[in-house]
Amino acid sequence: MIPPEIQKELAELKRLVERHQGGDLKRDEFRTHATHYGVYPQGQEKLYFLRIRVLCGMVSSEQLEELALVAHAWGDGKCHLTTRQGVEIHGVTVENIIPSLTSLASAGLISHESGGSSVRNIVLCPHAGIGPGEPFDVTDYADWLTRHLLRHSDYQKLPRKMKIGMSCCQADCGRTLVQDIGFQARVEKGSGLRGFRVAVGGGLGAHPRMGQILFEFAPADELLLVTDAILRVFDRMGERQNRRRSRLKFFIESAGIESFRRLVEEELARLKSSPPSHPPLLSGISNGKEKRSGSSRFQKAIGQWTPNHQAYLRWRTGHVRSQQQSAWRMIDVRVPAGDFSVEQFKQIALIMRHHGLAARLAPGQTVLLRGARPEQLKEIHHALHTAGLDTLLVPVNLIACPGAAGCPNAFTNTRALIQALRLQIKIHEDFHEDTAELTIRVSGCMNGCSQHAVADIGFEGAARHHNTQWIPSYRVWLGGTADQETVRFGTKIGAVPARKAPALLADLMACYRKHRTGTELFGDTVHRTGVAPFCKLLEKHAASFDLRQKEMVQDWGAGQPYHPPRRAHAGVCG
Repeated sequence: MIPPEIQKELAELKRLVERHQGGDLKRDEFRTHATHYGVYPQGQEKLYFLRIRVLCGMVSSEQLEELALVAHAWGDGKCHLTTRQGVEIHGVTVENIIPSLTSLASAGLISHESGGSSVRNIVLCPHAGIGPGEPFDVTDYADWLTRHLLRHSDYQKLPRKMKIGMSCCQADCGRTLVQDIGFQARVEKGSGLRGFRVAVGGGLGAHPRMGQILFEFAPADELLLVTDAILRVFDRMGERQNRRRSRLKFFIESAGIESFRRLVEEELARLKSSPPSHPPLLSGISNGKEKRSGSSRFQKAIGQWTPNHQAYLRWRTGHVRSQQQSAWRMIDVRVPAGDFSVEQFKQIALIMRHHGLAARLAPGQTVLLRGARPEQLKEIHHALHTAGLDTLLVPVNLIACPGAAGCPNAFTNTRALIQALRLQIKIHEDFHEDTAELTIRVSGCMNGCSQHAVADIGFEGAARHHNTQWIPSYRVWLGGTADQETVRFGTKIGAVPARKAPALLADLMACYRKHRTGTELFGDTVHRTGVAPFCKLLEKHAASFDLRQKEMVQDWGAGQPYHPPRRAHAGVCG
């Protein structure tokens, strides 16, 4: 049964679709209205992608199966996980937009406010409730805030989009210092009172900024009031004329954090004098598990089990970690760039149901299975192996936005580059010497949906004009990282033709191995040595290409000469 508010939204979107089909709304005009409902035009004419909100990243087996069904029936057969714990389905034709979203709504999945100048999906640490050492489980609070903000009449037309993250671990999985608003779980010394350190004005994209601390401690029961106060100040005073300067980070940069804090405190005082009604705080939703089915479907799906002990041990070392609940384990399931096939989503759903596991989508484009018992691990491993989901290529996490294959703003085909990078890693066995995990993030443009500015190695899609030819290229960022205390944005060291990126990666890794000390992480090596040794490698690859080589003027995965999208002026490199 689809709730009335979602039926209303689908009816509104259907009218827009019909106007678009009838010619009353051109493609760009349709885009202006439809993004608020999570519908975006692709770079390919007549195709669209759907951005689905997975609230707090919590997803059931039924929802995974529904996503797989829609991707198979009306999309391109892939479910792309985003870095905001959502799912995108690409390759949807205009006549299939409403059937797709209606089908998803029947499983409790919505796309409303996943675009436009509204509050986007709140990023929640996927380890909340199970991570060792957390101050407290923030899941209920993230859900509480989500339900308060979604469809809130005051926040449908903000000056610009608003991104919120919430973390309860030192690793800062919610990326709180690069969000418009970040909440970090804290327990007040002495009183034991739950609360949050509140950071504001962070962001990535073309002008990355580290968030500034608004409040060192805000009581947890004031979470909604504090958020309302920030949003009301932004709505009232934020920039609405110059879209390039309309994010919260620019307003705070202009006003100063002290002035912004005074404005928020004044608004907070007004709200406390006449507090708005809020939804009740839930409890006990964080560790919900699937009901075990023991169905024959699972046994049929995994087939006859012939264990490979060495493969199992490698998988267990790389994918399985202990939870704070000593009897349970969490399992990290990943594919390059977060592009899960229909069959892979179905297999994960079967595993969840058969073994009674919960799941959360993680900002690193992975699926985190929660609540596995040690005696279940061998059978889970075999089931994942059947779907090609059991192997870490090496300790390298490959994260990417959909790129030109799905986004009209992208300059480059990020998915094709990921496959080329993956092949480069596979043929260089010395990558296996690096025991510390390396994160490579690839974005198709400066908007940075893959968050390349905080990657060990980041590739940012761009276009280069050389001798009358357009060359697909990538700006290269090195040494980025982020945790609850600080953000270190990567250093841009220049641009390289897309075709040279895999060879450059191999050289960067060789340079890292040469200069590191002990088990030093990649970013720490770059920070200690500076980027000079790495810059020399990039200069070599940037200067060594020959336009007479046909592939140099073709992007990865393309068979024709490259030409940038309409917004080429925003991503042209010299």
